[in-house]
Amino acid sequence: MSSKLIRSVSKLVCYTIFLVATLFLNTSHATIWGEVGDAGDLLNTAQIPTGAGPLNTITGTVATSFDVDLYKIKVINPTTFSAFVFGGEGPNDWDSILTLFDENGFGVYRNDDAIIDVGDSGLPVNHTFGPQVSGIYYLAISDDDIGPLSGAASSINDLIFPQSILPFTQVFGPTGNGAALPLAAWGSLDSEVVLNAGYDINLTGAEFVVPIPSAVWLFLSGLIGFLGIRKKVI
Repeated sequence: MSSKLIRSVSKLVCYTIFLVATLFLNTSHATIWGEVGDAGDLLNTAQIPTGAGPLNTITGTVATSFDVDLYKIKVINPTTFSAFVFGGEGPNDWDSILTLFDENGFGVYRNDDAIIDVGDSGLPVNHTFGPQVSGIYYLAISDDDIGPLSGAASSINDLIFPQSILPFTQVFGPTGNGAALPLAAWGSLDSEVVLNAGYDINLTGAEFVVPIPSAVWLFLSGLIGFLGIRKKVI
């Protein structure tokens, strides 16, 4: 191999290392995820925030009182996990509820109002009903008029969590009649109301599910192919 070719390859490798490192560092510091389109409401349609490192904030919009946004997240430390909503109250009686499910769709805990007379919901840190092990979980934000159902999802007997009552600050574990089964649907006894309500969910003890963006792997795969072609041509 000529010295000129060696220098060219060396420059390419150095540039590649620099670019990959830059991409990784940028994504590793990405802490905010904005809802893309409309996040689904069941495990197979949940939105998966992509990035690397800690996931500190999720932003989005609840369109109606029947709209539920479900996000797939990774809890890295159960004792430090928490989730609190800002912008969880507003016009048209928008009043948020946060619900956490485990990776199989079984209920973990749920809250309507973190503070009395404030519609912002919250899942407190290191709570008795909180996550007990690290791993994959599903975080749902919805209006307080809709609830998660299991089984046949045909009546209030299928509710995974009990209904919130005054003062609405209770933190519930999965103690409803439907608690023995995973999430199957969402149901409400009220009529649908247009909300178009924006929200921010601030999290601790959570991170993106995918540690390294697929774009990095695609780039590396392309680079390997490119170097292979160059070698054959030479």
